[in-house]
Amino acid sequence: MSELTLTPPLKILQKLEGMVCLIGSTRFRKSFERANGLLTRMGNVVLTVAFFKDNYHEYQPMTDEDEARFKRLHFQKIALSDYAILIEPDYIG
Repeated sequence: MSELTLTPPLKILQKLEGMVCLIGSTRFRKSFERANGLLTRMGNVVLTVAFFKDNYHEYQPMTDEDEARFKRLHFQKIALSDYAILIEPDYIG
């Protein structure tokens, strides 16, 4: 299993506790899931995305309205958080 890459780094996150929002590309589903579990075990309330690139097809087709709604909701999750954690920060795309 590859190393989980987060920003801020794990050594800093181990000192924090609160409500955190995971952000980053939804193509990294496994990294989101690993970070969610790790941060929850550390005592954080974790807010994250509802869908990933690889499971959109499990639901009704995504409309432009759906995408805009999910984006707005995700920004609200970020605003509610004490801090945000970027998943796989070296990926630009």
